[in-house]
Amino acid sequence: MLLAAIALAPLAACGTDTHQNLNAVHAGFIAYLTGPNSVRDRGTLNLLAVGENSNQVIRDNISSNDFPSVTPAPGQLLVADYSLDPPRLLLVDASSPHVTEVGTGRGPRLSGNGLFAYCDARGRLVRSNVNDPHAVTIIYDLHAITSCPDIAWSNDGRLAFIAPRGSGPTSGNGLALYISYEDSVRPIDLPTNITGYAAISWSNDGRRVAVFADEVGIVYVDLENSGINVVDLPLRTQQSAFSPKSVTLLAAVSSRNGQTSLDVYENAQLVEELPLDTPTQFDAAFAWSPDGESIAVSTPHQLKAWKWRTGEESLALSKDPATDQRILPALAWLSSETHT
Repeated sequence: MLLAAIALAPLAACGTDTHQNLNAVHAGFIAYLTGPNSVRDRGTLNLLAVGENSNQVIRDNISSNDFPSVTPAPGQLLVADYSLDPPRLLLVDASSPHVTEVGTGRGPRLSGNGLFAYCDARGRLVRSNVNDPHAVTIIYDLHAITSCPDIAWSNDGRLAFIAPRGSGPTSGNGLALYISYEDSVRPIDLPTNITGYAAISWSNDGRRVAVFADEVGIVYVDLENSGINVVDLPLRTQQSAFSPKSVTLLAAVSSRNGQTSLDVYENAQLVEELPLDTPTQFDAAFAWSPDGESIAVSTPHQLKAWKWRTGEESLALSKDPATDQRILPALAWLSSETHT
């Protein structure tokens, strides 16, 4: 059994990995990717059973030559495999685990009700359904953008993404936060004096969207009145997510003054932070536990669970830094109820 203690277990001996059980207060399954230090090579998608000595390989030989994408929904994972061109979108039934190809594209995001969105080969943001993946609805033409924007689903099936408004430039000026409904798309203008809009996250009640902006902080968008509230925070981040159980708690991987950390904000105020053993935020990833009490966080050589209210840490996995394997920056934490 893995000891729930602040002191982490030592790294494994050369050529081996260390697997330990998370404390019994943790539950569910953590999906993560491992791969070589060279991002041009291919990796492996794994499923770690929290609280048990169980680590199952779901899919081997997944390319990691692009930023890995793993998004969860009840009982399912959606993974982008970049080993072929165009990239394959793989739907994983975590209880089997059975893998089904559901399309081709980049930047996929899976919702909790079977919808998924991605950027297709023609530069369009599209929506489909896991029960009928060949039925595709075009949401927005992204011809003015060279890469797929960050997109995020709300609990009730709305989609948020950032794109130029009209024919405006693609960095800062002329950008809007778009909210996609079943048959319409609503743009909300973002402040034109801010650049570097990055990660998007919904509050669990669907009333607010948080958008991080490099070197500025958090831009809160109130969807009921289109109000904009900018909270100044001196950080850089590409990852953020509201707690699944709170409308006020938000976590983010950020870099400040050369130090990377996992931060928890309540009502936009920093309340807890966990220093990470990596110099860059792009090598780290995190995922909230389904109950919102813990956060799984990974760096290239460690995967652990952090009980952010108490500061308690539990080591789940370590990779020997002397080998050519690392933990890639992509995590998802599923509830145990999805694996029956």
